[in-house]
Amino acid sequence: MTKLKLTRDHSHTQVVIRVSSFIRHFFIALLVLSAPVQAQRPSEWHPAAETAVVFNPDFPGSAALADYYAKKRGIPKERVIGLRCPQEDSISRAEFEALLRKPLLQTFQSKGWWIVEPPVQDSTPARLRVQDEASVDSELTALGLKQPPLKGGLLNPYFDQPVRFPQSAQSGGMLIVGRLDGPDDETVRRMIDDALFAEETGLRGRAVIDLAQKTGAYQEGEDWLKRSAELYKRAGIPVFIDRAPDVLREAWPLPDTILYFGWYTDRISGALAAPTFRFKRGAIACHLHSFSASVIRSKGQAWAVPLLTQGAAVAFGNVFEPYLSLTLHFDVFNQRLL
Repeated sequence: MTKLKLTRDHSHTQVVIRVSSFIRHFFIALLVLSAPVQAQRPSEWHPAAETAVVFNPDFPGSAALADYYAKKRGIPKERVIGLRCPQEDSISRAEFEALLRKPLLQTFQSKGWWIVEPPVQDSTPARLRVQDEASVDSELTALGLKQPPLKGGLLNPYFDQPVRFPQSAQSGGMLIVGRLDGPDDETVRRMIDDALFAEETGLRGRAVIDLAQKTGAYQEGEDWLKRSAELYKRAGIPVFIDRAPDVLREAWPLPDTILYFGWYTDRISGALAAPTFRFKRGAIACHLHSFSASVIRSKGQAWAVPLLTQGAAVAFGNVFEPYLSLTLHFDVFNQRLL
């Protein structure tokens, strides 16, 4: 799941969203809460019936992939939504509001998928209401909140909650947002198939943790990785921990890797980049870096797409610097995953 950011073009005082190939090739799956939280029990939650698939009809192959995903997941046709969006890597805040955020909100409301009160109006001049860096994925997560996050970060009320999303009183007005994207149609289709394969047959293999031996202000990231390794061990998953400061060296064999978490280099290298390496089908992988998903059209740049190219079914990444504490907390994620 990539993040988008807004960058300010000082020469024209125009704010744009770095969308990382936003809705060019991929589509987004949005989880829609269509019933009151208190009325749902875990056994009554039907994710396919509460998911909307958004795609860009102007990008070749996007409609076909959206249909493929919907059929595989049993998502009703009326929840597959085509929105025409620019195919450039960056869009302005105004374009994002007009072409994506507002149409989606209006669609959800008109179809009765949820009811959201109008956002709180802000009298701050428009030029100050746009943040310099933003993620389209994260912005859409907050789609139903009364006050959209135009001025900066918001606390996530659902973070590390002990109950599932539909049953949480803290998830009101929020969506779970995921994107299906990659360098080509083949990769995206494989991601869809591999995720289903792992859900149906299980994900068996070993985990790889790549420490960077960072200290001081970076110690938090090291602790996330170490706690993840302990979680794997307690779950009976074999774990290989690389304790060298550099990334795993190229000659190191990594057979049957189903989970990979590491940091902190700017591009894929070492063992994971070796031509002979391939993740096991259904693998989940993330290398934490400020710009790990800044490029998703090239197979050899940054981290997110190369990990997918090497066979991972799921990857995480950032387009802009979110600061360490606001990145994926490996330990929280892995605890929930397990």
